[in-house]
Amino acid sequence: MVIPSVPRNLFEIQRYRDIRTAYLFILPTITILLLVILYPFLTAIWISFTNKSLGGQGNFIGLSNFYTLFQSAEFWRAFGNSFYYTFSSVILKFFIGLITAILLNANFPFKGAVRVLIILPWAISPYIAALTWRWIFDDYNGFFNILLAKYSLASEPIYWLSDPRFAMISVIIAATWQGYPFYTMMLLAGLVTIPKELYEAVEIDGGNKIHKFFYITLPSLTNIIITTMLLSFIWTFNQFQYVYSMTGGGPGGMTHILSTLTFKYGIEMRNISLASAVSITAIPVFAVLTVYLTRTMLKND
Repeated sequence: MVIPSVPRNLFEIQRYRDIRTAYLFILPTITILLLVILYPFLTAIWISFTNKSLGGQGNFIGLSNFYTLFQSAEFWRAFGNSFYYTFSSVILKFFIGLITAILLNANFPFKGAVRVLIILPWAISPYIAALTWRWIFDDYNGFFNILLAKYSLASEPIYWLSDPRFAMISVIIAATWQGYPFYTMMLLAGLVTIPKELYEAVEIDGGNKIHKFFYITLPSLTNIIITTMLLSFIWTFNQFQYVYSMTGGGPGGMTHILSTLTFKYGIEMRNISLASAVSITAIPVFAVLTVYLTRTMLKND
């Protein structure tokens, strides 16, 4: 029995129908993305070229807002603080998360309960966590200063949040405390998938724990580490809660980052156009990271 060949145009018609059906399914998602992301994004870019104030009308003024920003020491300080805050937090969260992941991968009693407890800081609202750490670092009634006074470790209170030397460090500590469980979960998931036979092979060759870590553990976690750190960098760079809730950008604007400076210009000073210009300056950073992260994830797949 000879099966008649199907004309090529029938396959093309079916393929066209499949593509049309696929687009119909993703049309609601595309519509939401256009309304929720693209439209506000393009609006913010347009506003940055105007002199719009909160509740008022704006006129096109070109690059004047960007010229004002680039001449402002406050902006460059916030720009530098954003990178300092982000890099410090990401690196600390990575090392603490890696250590806790390795410890939780070992066998010990109540391991399941400990794994659940380690996630709790990440599950808490960032605002609640920031307010809690604000109390811990309080100048007079904070936990740290009470502890230092009790054991006579300091002759006078340390102004954690009002001293330029300690304010940003205090905020980084708070952000690290809440963020490291994300690293722990991601790295622990990677550790569980590493075959034990690889570690046994290292032992047979006379290797120790250091050899296991650098020749088996780290190479096996490379892709997870890159993806996790890039995601964390994007989230941390865009964070607002800790600086705003703990220091408000003080003392004297020394802890302002781009997100809190945007809030200051847009809400407190009612200068929406200048605030939009501040937020636009972060776009190249996010664009580079997003492209690199996307390529990394596609390469891993």
